[in-house]
Amino acid sequence: MGIVSPITAVMSGAIPVVVGVFGGEQPTAWAYLGMAFAVVAVILVSRESHHHGKTPPIAIVLAIASGVAIGLYLTALGSAPKDSGVWVATLGRWVSSVIMIAVVIFVVRSFTRTGFPWLLAVGAGVLDAVANGVFQLASQRGLLSVVAVLASLYPAATVPGALANPPPIIFPEPSRMMNVTLLNQSSLERFAKAPTITRLYSTSSTTSPPAF
Repeated sequence: MGIVSPITAVMSGAIPVVVGVFGGEQPTAWAYLGMAFAVVAVILVSRESHHHGKTPPIAIVLAIASGVAIGLYLTALGSAPKDSGVWVATLGRWVSSVIMIAVVIFVVRSFTRTGFPWLLAVGAGVLDAVANGVFQLASQRGLLSVVAVLASLYPAATVPGALANPPPIIFPEPSRMMNVTLLNQSSLERFAKAPTITRLYSTSSTTSPPAF
């Protein structure tokens, strides 16, 4: 995720920018500067500090393909007529829902319904539909190149949730702590029963025991 997420986010915003500029949009110099800062912000927010190992090339290819697909989808929403409202986003959501239902029925036959987070899935679908509709309305009232870059900052929306729910602190298992405690107690008992000369030698690393 340390590399995949930034690639997807940047590509999803870059495609509408290219299409909008070549389509005749003329953002100001300040808008281009803001786009550059937005790209840097997306990369910084999306990266993970605990990324381990080398990302396989297939993951990078899939991330680019995913970003391009999202970018083309947002471009299609932004290219809709201004008087179309949110119908393009609505029809697009219906089509994707039919495709996903067909995939579940004909491909994922061993679908486990017990314990499935239905409420979470429905909530995510509602938020996704609202986001697409709002994006279409925003692109009808502003430049697609600017709106798409602002929408690509969606990874930043996860920051408040991460701050509100920090990862749990993992403490040692009670059995291991008990073993360490018993080991220390046993060592102290042996040290207390040792001869006086041995204890003096153990407590001083520079003093040698007297020779007899």
